[in-house]
Amino acid sequence: MVRFAPAAVLLLLSLPCSLVPAAGGVDSAPSWNRGDRWEYNVTVKGSAEMAWGNLSQEVTAAGPVRFDNRTSDAYTLTSRQTTRSTGGVNSTVTTTTYVSRTDLCVLYVNSSSATTLGGLSSKARSALRYDASDGRYRFPLGSGTGWQADYTVNRTVRLDSGQWTDNITVHAVFGCEGPEPVVVPAGRFMAQKIVCQLDMRNTTTYWFSGGARGEVKREEMDGSSGQVTTYVLKRYHREPQPMFLLGTDTGRAMVLGAISLVLVAAGVAIYLRRRNERRGGPTRNAGPSKSI
Repeated sequence: MVRFAPAAVLLLLSLPCSLVPAAGGVDSAPSWNRGDRWEYNVTVKGSAEMAWGNLSQEVTAAGPVRFDNRTSDAYTLTSRQTTRSTGGVNSTVTTTTYVSRTDLCVLYVNSSSATTLGGLSSKARSALRYDASDGRYRFPLGSGTGWQADYTVNRTVRLDSGQWTDNITVHAVFGCEGPEPVVVPAGRFMAQKIVCQLDMRNTTTYWFSGGARGEVKREEMDGSSGQVTTYVLKRYHREPQPMFLLGTDTGRAMVLGAISLVLVAAGVAIYLRRRNERRGGPTRNAGPSKSI
């Protein structure tokens, strides 16, 4: 049994952390890994026309980011959305978003868009800086819970004709209506339904799934124009958790050190026993000598 112990320990160490049950779904903010991706079908319904498209999002970095004279621990989320309307308008929007690693709230958004209609085209760039964040989540997400978020948004927009900057004060009211089944192209999820009311006219409803580690559906309603934009998850990819041996946690290093000492002690014991046997230690099958 002793000889097999080191091999068994090494086998356990080789298992990825993702095989260890994670703590509670949406009881806390799920962690993202670099390479995680979500892809959505996009539908825009307006009073005059409709549009369809796709949105892809990927985590491209995780760690400290600096913007607006402050440093935050954030995920960097890169996204690309393309849509085409029944009126022949094509648009492409690429976005870089900083998302707080603590609560998955949005801290900063930088986007560029290109729109074409026949031979006409236009481009625009915008930057949104939230102080402190957009407050869209407050974990744990539980049925009947609600919260409010007051924040300011510094907005800069650059058009072909020039640029302008303003500051917007926002009061958002959130309500978590509890889990409900949601069926989307990516599968069936039990997701927390959250309703966000920005004012008397604009409402955003989104369904957050701990299994997908993100939103599986979102509906944005613009009360002034009657336009409704819907996102539904069609596929997602979760990168494996880092291997246990690659961690940097101090406690983990201490555990590995203790295991190493055990392995060394076991190896030394086996070596000494075999050396003793080679030097002519007692032989179990030897019988008593007989005299003639």
